[in-house]
Amino acid sequence: MHNPVVYCLRRNNHACTRAATQWGEAGGTGIRAIVIGGKVVAAMTRTGAKGGFRSYLPRFGSAEAVKLSPEGRATAIRAAKTKGLNACGVDMLRASYGTVVMTVNSSPGLEGVEKATSLDITGKMIEFLENTPRPASPDPRAKGSSMRGRQHFTIGHAKVAPGARLTVDLPVSVLSDHTPVTMSAHVVHGRQDGPAVFVSGGVHGDEVIGVEIVRRLLRAPNLTTLKGTLIAVPIVNAFGFINHSRYLPDRRDLNRAFPGSEHGSLASRLAHLFMTEVVARSDLGIDLHSAAVHRTNYPQIRISPDNPRTRELAGVFGAPIVMQSQLRDGSLRGAAKEMGKDVLLYEAGEGLRFDELSIRAGLAGILRVLRHMGMIPAKGISKPKSQPQFCASSKWLRAPMGGLLRVYKNDGELVRQGDLLGSVSDPFGEQDEEILAPFDGLIVGRAVMPVVNEGDAVFHLGRVGSVERAEDSVEDLSAQLEDDPMFDEDEIL
Repeated sequence: MHNPVVYCLRRNNHACTRAATQWGEAGGTGIRAIVIGGKVVAAMTRTGAKGGFRSYLPRFGSAEAVKLSPEGRATAIRAAKTKGLNACGVDMLRASYGTVVMTVNSSPGLEGVEKATSLDITGKMIEFLENTPRPASPDPRAKGSSMRGRQHFTIGHAKVAPGARLTVDLPVSVLSDHTPVTMSAHVVHGRQDGPAVFVSGGVHGDEVIGVEIVRRLLRAPNLTTLKGTLIAVPIVNAFGFINHSRYLPDRRDLNRAFPGSEHGSLASRLAHLFMTEVVARSDLGIDLHSAAVHRTNYPQIRISPDNPRTRELAGVFGAPIVMQSQLRDGSLRGAAKEMGKDVLLYEAGEGLRFDELSIRAGLAGILRVLRHMGMIPAKGISKPKSQPQFCASSKWLRAPMGGLLRVYKNDGELVRQGDLLGSVSDPFGEQDEEILAPFDGLIVGRAVMPVVNEGDAVFHLGRVGSVERAEDSVEDLSAQLEDDPMFDEDEIL
């Protein structure tokens, strides 16, 4: 017999097709189980209208009480436990291979199930809450305690209690084939007061390194004693992520659509949702990016000029390079600044590729910033061995002709004026053009595609004041990242 499977019904056609198949196998009948305190206290079947794919009682369906099988009860209880909920509604289907969980609702409607079962579910919830011991009030004399009770954290229609964590799906849109698309945020709401920080990845859908950094961050044991609130959004642009594309379906760049508008284009609406639900609720943001496809960036933090706070936090982050870059119209950093919020922009690696050094540098930097802000303990978080190399300006060097690019210097390398960085040759080897460093600098990014056209950007060179001083700094920080143990010991990337 197959084990029960938990499905998340969102984001792709395969999930909807699978769900439709299961709905057909179930004969158009779903199950709603109410779980309170680790027990199933009531259950009902809900039957949709003939030929329909909905069982919403007031409009589409009918209901009657049902006694769940041991397998069904265990599946409902496990689903509630997985979501960390003491009281919830679990919607399930009976498929050919077992009971399948479709959704877990933290605030289920009770009128239908109470009517179908003739049970006082509301009373059972109240009784459970009254009999559940409350955490002891903090001692106001204790270090880090708060005199007043900590409030729930609200995002979308969800409330996250102090000491809890929850993944919240924020509705974005419905595709042309009726597939719902959401932006999912995982909220870790600490028991004690502190700053609110968001960490975002996947603003460009092909930048998968940020997604992996957020995944590892959410597994960090330091978060169990978090002070304040962490909002982690691994995939902001689900449309691009699903399609392995930097852009949205209309070819718009999300990072040129902020702050957005509730009634604008798809990009504008998604930007508006992120600004109102995430940025507005935060004190600081860390936005994770990679280079575009066929380019790579050496791990770096980008900050706006004349901002002492982000300059300080960039040093705390400890990436090998800190780049000064102007705010661009429509960017997340620019819109957040208008809102009075600072954002650190982390750039590393290549689109649609994992790079272990870039992932380690990003995760280590985020943990250092959270520690610096007093949100997590210092255990297991190493300090940077030296200060990052600061580049006040940079320049893209471009291919002098079309042809085949041969690279002689790698990203992260320091070069002197006149050094040979690469060359471009025609396919017959009859013509060859050299690319020389126009000034002393650090290669902060480069092209990885060997086929180039005339004018293509091939080397991104950051200007440094002293090659000798920069060499020591970059080598120390790079060696520290390479020597750090793997954050996931069971994985080899």
